[in-house]
Amino acid sequence: MKGRARQQHARFFVFQDNSLLAGSNPYMHLHAAQTAALRVKNFIDSRADFLPKLVDISLKFETFCGDSIHKEYQSILEGVYRTNKGFVDLSAAKTLLNRYTLSIPIERASRLTRDLLRQHLPHFEENRLILPAHIPSSARCVILPERFHSLTQREKHNMLSLMACVRLHKLHLLSDRLLPLTRKDMKEKLVSVALTKLATHRKQPKTASPIMGSRGLKVYVYQIQQRGNTFEQNDYVVGGDGMSLCITSTQPIDLTLTDMSFNHIEIGAIHVQIKEHTVEIINKSDWDCCTKFHTVLLNARWRKRTGSSFYVYNESKIKDGILPCYIVGCLTEKGFLDFKRMLSVVSEYSRSIEEREAVVKAYNRKCNLQKPRIVSPVYDQNVSYIVYGPSNLTCAAAFPDGEDINTYGDYFRKCKHQKVDDSCILFCVQRQWFLPRKAQKHIGSSGLDDLQKDPKPDSDSVLNEGERSLCSGLVAALMPIDLCLEAPIADASLFLHCLILPQILFHIDTIFTVQAFVEHCSGNLPILGSYIREISKDSFNDLLEAMTAKSCRKENNYDRFEFVGDAVLKLVHTDALLHSTTLRNWVSYLHEGDLSTLRNAMGSNERLMQASISAGLDRYILFQELGRSQWVPSGLELHTILNDGTECINDAAPEQAGNKTKADFIESLLGLIYMKNGFTAARSVSEELGITLPRDSDYDVSIPGYTPNKRIMKVTEILGGIQFTHPVLLEEALTHPTCTHEEVPCYQKLEWVGDAVLCLFARSWVFDKFPSSKVGELVILESTIVCNETLAYLCISNGLQRYLNHCDPSLPGRIEAFEIDCKARGLWATDAPKCLGDIVESVFGSVFVDAGLDAALSAVHRVVYPVLETLHNTFGHLHHDDMAFKARSLINPKQYIHEVIGGEAVSVKSWKEEIFAIKKPSCPVWKDGIWGRADYMGCLYIGLVQCFGIDLIGLQEKSAPVARNRTCAIVMAVFEANPDLVSKIKDLSQLLLRKTQYVEGN
Repeated sequence: MKGRARQQHARFFVFQDNSLLAGSNPYMHLHAAQTAALRVKNFIDSRADFLPKLVDISLKFETFCGDSIHKEYQSILEGVYRTNKGFVDLSAAKTLLNRYTLSIPIERASRLTRDLLRQHLPHFEENRLILPAHIPSSARCVILPERFHSLTQREKHNMLSLMACVRLHKLHLLSDRLLPLTRKDMKEKLVSVALTKLATHRKQPKTASPIMGSRGLKVYVYQIQQRGNTFEQNDYVVGGDGMSLCITSTQPIDLTLTDMSFNHIEIGAIHVQIKEHTVEIINKSDWDCCTKFHTVLLNARWRKRTGSSFYVYNESKIKDGILPCYIVGCLTEKGFLDFKRMLSVVSEYSRSIEEREAVVKAYNRKCNLQKPRIVSPVYDQNVSYIVYGPSNLTCAAAFPDGEDINTYGDYFRKCKHQKVDDSCILFCVQRQWFLPRKAQKHIGSSGLDDLQKDPKPDSDSVLNEGERSLCSGLVAALMPIDLCLEAPIADASLFLHCLILPQILFHIDTIFTVQAFVEHCSGNLPILGSYIREISKDSFNDLLEAMTAKSCRKENNYDRFEFVGDAVLKLVHTDALLHSTTLRNWVSYLHEGDLSTLRNAMGSNERLMQASISAGLDRYILFQELGRSQWVPSGLELHTILNDGTECINDAAPEQAGNKTKADFIESLLGLIYMKNGFTAARSVSEELGITLPRDSDYDVSIPGYTPNKRIMKVTEILGGIQFTHPVLLEEALTHPTCTHEEVPCYQKLEWVGDAVLCLFARSWVFDKFPSSKVGELVILESTIVCNETLAYLCISNGLQRYLNHCDPSLPGRIEAFEIDCKARGLWATDAPKCLGDIVESVFGSVFVDAGLDAALSAVHRVVYPVLETLHNTFGHLHHDDMAFKARSLINPKQYIHEVIGGEAVSVKSWKEEIFAIKKPSCPVWKDGIWGRADYMGCLYIGLVQCFGIDLIGLQEKSAPVARNRTCAIVMAVFEANPDLVSKIKDLSQLLLRKTQYVEGN
């Protein structure tokens, strides 16, 4: 007795004659039950000869002519087969063979009963063994030598199993340890036999140091012109006098694409344009003055005001980098380098606190300053004001809106704890402009930062007595001049021009990096370089997007292109494995699980990361966001003073992108090239980078003596009349794994191919049709197209199931039940037979292998069109936010739990009802429209909802997938009706995670 018969609550029932005496015991004793079971088994075995044969036993498989024939014969003579890492004998061979077979992906429904599972296991006949159907017919039949035909059945089965194990090992379907292949085995095989050498690059020549000629140093000066209504008004007030900043370089640089705009919170729109260059000849002292000004300016504007870090100019950093050598300078109204102003700024920056206080004390207390200056309160030097001159008030003046404070002097003495005389003159000031620290997230269609057109600044607040609001948009105030000192850079006009200087330089660095990437590819990777150069001319913004990592925290990053590129690489590897000279024979013997493992090993993040480094592409990834701890301006190094007074380089900012980012960058580039130039271009780039296998276009898939099945060829009408050059592929695509006696292998390999074709089609379609959607929404739309329930529905609606060749007696009933449930309960409440979706994918795969990608995509579009039309009509006209909300109505309930809630705090599992009744006897179960409990004798399934491990409710259904899906749908409905509940669960989950980490850390 096995399984349920050994359980504590097992009861045995038999048919019994009603004519027996009423006092007879209706239950059967264990011994009687065993006797009855044996009689039933013997009866079934005796009737085996009367059952109709599924196949013609006289069918002759093609004689296997592989290298293992001699080893197979030798192993059964010796009774054992040995490798350098393991061995298997006659007694263990059958177990190993079954272990290999069970490593093959088998539909869940086929594992439920022994009879259905037996259809997928090796099939023993009189003197031969039929291996699983994914193996080509030329190697599928193991024939026992004639001299052993007289042995017992068990002995023959053991010998056939040992011969099969030898054959599987020689075909590299078992490892040297005589176990099913693992990912590590696949990778070792790829590295040792097939993988090509990764592309390499020439080292970037170092940027030359500025060379002084006989006439001096030739520099190229590019004016940074900033415009905006409020900006120009403010500049006029603070005495700009036509001054401007500039980019100074020792070599010509391309700044044609660096125009940008910024929306300042107080000033509004600031339009930035880099003007055509002028040339000046300067001497070494002038160049040193420019570098010092560059360093001082960025220290004043960009370094953290709290802490001991500061920037130091380092010429060697420019030499080793990919960016050209440039620094920021200052121009006069006539457009010449203003060395006088730059020297003054450098000198002022080096003043001590006492000197800056003394300058303020020397201000004229009777008339306005000649030009407004920047000052800071002595009690908080991180706050700055623009000071214009004295007001007509002193600290004895009444303080506005003061409850317990009467005068300005009281305010500073009580609130700021500063000693100030009531006779101290109050100067008119305005709070200095807000200093933005981040780049704007939105990137417009022109490649510039989006902003409102000339946004109108907030109206000035009501002025109190003595206050003046000269600069539009800034807050006015009064400050005791005795409590002030000048800021390190007190030139108000210069500081106004520096407001968005980090954003400007960051944008320039970004453009320079893209330009350097184009030149690097053109010089080192001709194929990639030719495509990238064309894209940079026609779609520069797309190239910029494909190079921008998510860590930049920009609205447009490589996420969408990487989403497509992952599917492109998947199909590139699939195509390469099919056409690889060194691997295609081995690939033809692999089952779906091994094929997927092999493909994943080829496209692993480690391999892609190595390719990115080897080709020198990783240096051009835009991975740093604009932040003081992330981005360091050109030519500068961040230094820190330690507690012991020593100075060292601060290496907190990452020097290179992470390994995952490097791998994603390769996929992003492939996605970009595919969307712009097609699959052939993406495949060529992959081959150039060395991330795929050499491809042999001469690939023969024909089977000698094969006669096309005319009935199956009617499927071509469903596909739009495609004419197959190799009809055998279509028959293979419609052959179920239970058909072990067919000439063609089963559909597993073509399903694996079709999965890659369908994935690429779905991702490129949603990418193209929904350009403003994020990857999260695209994933939902893609999963709606490619999930098994959708494919099963398309299979039924196109009638493909009528052409499926199978030997599974349970399949017709399950297909009929699926059709009925689709109409009655909806798609997510069905248990779709996996084979229906499999044959849709395998048919797509057969078209791809026979006629190429264009024909395959056409076939996919024709079959999937009803779903595409529904998606486009439903979401094509919606705003992004509306689309994101409505897309949830299409999401598979299981995916909702994973995507929205995380799948950890809330979990849904399916149980067999009899086990659930024992393990969870008190959990309420919804069944047949009422609440109840699971039945010990039940034969259905229970979907269970748990929240942080606590059982909530169960739902009874006839199959595990339906129970799980419907239970997930309940959770989905609850959370959509109570959105606050989602955030609360997430917060609690984070709290528990931190607590767990704390406990583990201690």
